[in-house]
Amino acid sequence: MQQSFYTNKYIILFIYIVLVMLIYTQTFHFDFALDDDLIKEGIEGKIFQFTDIFNVFTQRYNRVDYRPISMLTFALEYFIVGTINPQIAHIINVVIFVLILFSTHYLFQLLFNGKYKLETFFIVCIFAVHPLVVEVVANIKSRDGLLSMLLGIWSLYFFLKASYNNYKFKYLVYSWLFFILGTFAKIDILGIILFIVGFNFIKFNKRDWVWGIGIFAFYVITYSVLRVSLVDYFLPIDILDDSKLAITTFTENPVADLTGFLISIYTYLQVIFIYIGKILMPIKLCYYYGYNYYQLDTAFSLKLFFLFLIFVSIIIGVLFLAKKNRFILISGIGFLSFIFFATGFITAVAGIVADRYVFMALPWFIMLFVFVLTHFLPIQNIYTKGIFVCIVVLLTTASFIRAKAWENLSTLIETDVPKLHNSYEGMRIATNIYIDNFKATNDTSYLNKGIQCALNANHVYEENVLINTQLGQLLFLKNDFTNAEKYFKKAYSVDSTNVSLLEFLGDLYYSKKDYINSENYYYRAYQFATDRHKQALINNISTIYYEQGLKEKSLNYNFDLIRKDSLNFAAYENLGYYYLMESDTNKAKVYFNLAVKFGMPTEGIPSIVSQ
Repeated sequence: MQQSFYTNKYIILFIYIVLVMLIYTQTFHFDFALDDDLIKEGIEGKIFQFTDIFNVFTQRYNRVDYRPISMLTFALEYFIVGTINPQIAHIINVVIFVLILFSTHYLFQLLFNGKYKLETFFIVCIFAVHPLVVEVVANIKSRDGLLSMLLGIWSLYFFLKASYNNYKFKYLVYSWLFFILGTFAKIDILGIILFIVGFNFIKFNKRDWVWGIGIFAFYVITYSVLRVSLVDYFLPIDILDDSKLAITTFTENPVADLTGFLISIYTYLQVIFIYIGKILMPIKLCYYYGYNYYQLDTAFSLKLFFLFLIFVSIIIGVLFLAKKNRFILISGIGFLSFIFFATGFITAVAGIVADRYVFMALPWFIMLFVFVLTHFLPIQNIYTKGIFVCIVVLLTTASFIRAKAWENLSTLIETDVPKLHNSYEGMRIATNIYIDNFKATNDTSYLNKGIQCALNANHVYEENVLINTQLGQLLFLKNDFTNAEKYFKKAYSVDSTNVSLLEFLGDLYYSKKDYINSENYYYRAYQFATDRHKQALINNISTIYYEQGLKEKSLNYNFDLIRKDSLNFAAYENLGYYYLMESDTNKAKVYFNLAVKFGMPTEGIPSIVSQ
């Protein structure tokens, strides 16, 4: 009866579904959470007919990365439903995760040549309920990681089929196609090329070595041509004037500005053990970690020496155990391959570590754990089975609780903020969300929470433009102009060209009726702003002139702008407001119509002149 149970694929797949539903059914009622606005910005209002969904292939994700496969699924969802509905999006994420579990089961059964059925069952069960998976499944935006994982599993499946069938050409083609598609979902899939080399190398067969190196080279070259060369050529990265996008700054990773092979080794060793610790003890999980939460040594130390000894000891132990079970070695290769790009060895990654970064490597580490345990405790032993059942139950409970945090942005922040006082980026993100919550609700408690988070971030990294600007903004919203000016000036001393900061300073002095300083900072912001940001600054400067009673100067300022650029809708808008204030409705209507003609949104027209 036991044998039929574990060999019945339908019962096993049903159990996988039940485990997933126990944890993630609750997400079917969840709202948007962290970074989901990036999805909405890239899709909403841009799809009117079926062919429009393919426009995702002509745009960058968050103006920096390129993830059109993930965005394509959201575009299809938008086309069918008419909106990005969070409930539907969450259901789709869970469905994809179930497919990943099914695919992982079949991949490992192929890898094991149909053996180790019970081990495969427990590996997939533990993976299904592990808390480090929660962020990927419960966060809508993380569909990119789900799709990369799914396509990566299919790519590996056909690679193994090719490997076990004398490298049959059609299987290699399927493997390559899924690999390339996976890179367009998210580049986490690149670990496959390392796994292929490692897997073929341990066969100690010259023919397999040649095939492994050849496949590795072909994948790297085609990826470089299709993903790097063509995409970067036709879709260059768009960085805003005051944006830090595409730059992994010191505030996110202290080794980002450091280079050298030794720095990479130091980072790799420390990050590997951080991830191993998080897998074995998945507690205190957060939406972000970052600088000062995990402190990295950037020079040789006693700590690094001991980490190196432990790492070497683990490798030796794996090699020793692999004499009786070669899949112990294969699982180690899989883990190191898929965790490699997340360790910062090639380039510093945002936040040093993240739960979602370990997603593709996780089943391989679980495989290693299961095979090492069953090396000492036979799998058929009732106590061994009891250990695995207890692990699944404990992890299911932990994941169910962790998933609740992802209900929406507010629940996520309220749950994780107490654990992130030493994380600059964690506090900065929370500060930003509290500012948005205040603007949406006008609840001053959000201001106080935001100020506390900003002060925590400022304690971690004081010489920073963003957090001092946020502190100033929060204090400005509390009408504490004196302290707001203090923090704005601290930010200004670090970067006197930041457009948002200069605009905030202009707003501050405008509120204090200090029109001279207000005009000065608005003008400075205008000098560094992009065209799309200049319109608001033009409105502000014109308003200052009018409120000072300098009506002639206000008129001349806008007419001068029009002489320089006849398409400047902000100048026409200002003239519309000028004549509206002067009770000349007919002239106001003329200029508002011109403003709309040259780009002003129609909803910006005052109702008195829009009739």
